[in-house]
Amino acid sequence: MKSFTTISACVDRPNVKITIIKRLPSAGGKNTAEESFKQVMEPLLRSLCDDADNFPKTIVYSKLKWCGNGYNMVCQEAAKKVIQMLRTWLCQALRNKILVDDMADVNGNISLLFATEAYGMGADAPNIRRIIHYGPPTSVETYMQEIGRAGRDGLQSEAVLYFNNNDLGGNTPVREEVKQFCRLKSCRRQFLCKHFDWECVALLIKHNCCDICKVDCNCIECLSNSAFDDLDVAEDDKEGTPSQLQTLLAAYFQLENDLVDMPKSEIFTGLSSELVPKIVKNCLSYKSAEEICRKFPFLKFEYACNIFKIILNVKSECPEV
Repeated sequence: MKSFTTISACVDRPNVKITIIKRLPSAGGKNTAEESFKQVMEPLLRSLCDDADNFPKTIVYSKLKWCGNGYNMVCQEAAKKVIQMLRTWLCQALRNKILVDDMADVNGNISLLFATEAYGMGADAPNIRRIIHYGPPTSVETYMQEIGRAGRDGLQSEAVLYFNNNDLGGNTPVREEVKQFCRLKSCRRQFLCKHFDWECVALLIKHNCCDICKVDCNCIECLSNSAFDDLDVAEDDKEGTPSQLQTLLAAYFQLENDLVDMPKSEIFTGLSSELVPKIVKNCLSYKSAEEICRKFPFLKFEYACNIFKIILNVKSECPEV
């Protein structure tokens, strides 16, 4: 070739958070492969069935067997209307319906797609919020292509990969660099950029980078969440639970107010001491940050999201709230 043009682009997707989670073994006698699959899929499908309207548009990449198993785990007919499978042997008309009408359309009715590598190059859906890999892909290149389906509109999204030691065994087709990626103890985004010989620009908000960097994040949200980790709430301390929520909300309000460089900052933020007992009183009724915003329209949505996360954390640790 006498003349050619080289086109290169950064492979990094800073709006896609990378998370890797170790799942149950799928062999060895302790668990079956089906039990390992259910450990991952049951919470996901339960979330879809409970609140399909707020379920983020998700693609689950897996082997063909697990695509069918995942679809068949859904028992509610209403939920099945928002789930689809994409397989290589589908006729072109059905493939086009899934790729163009259901997934690429921001108003399409599909919320969860089970797919093999058939959903890859040429698929362009702008508002996919989450990519889940059940088991690692064979190469880093395939992984980057598949997580590249998420957040194409520039909004924050996530890529979650579940693996176990069976996936990384010597008799698997998974390449060595993918095995290293799964076992990393340092920034996963840096590893991926280095693999493609591209400079990695560190994110200001570390918890949006990867599960490794999240541990070192010192943003307001993470500082608020870390307060729960230090709580030692007795199981029988039912009367003390609301006060724990009240204390944590007050601490969070103080953190936000301290960031505003003006006198009486609570007037600007709306995070006043009088608001705390009002939120605690009705905490059981809040099902989303949007509900908190409707109840207290003067609050920024960012504040409502953090308040809702605090409530969820207390509920999970103290079911009597």
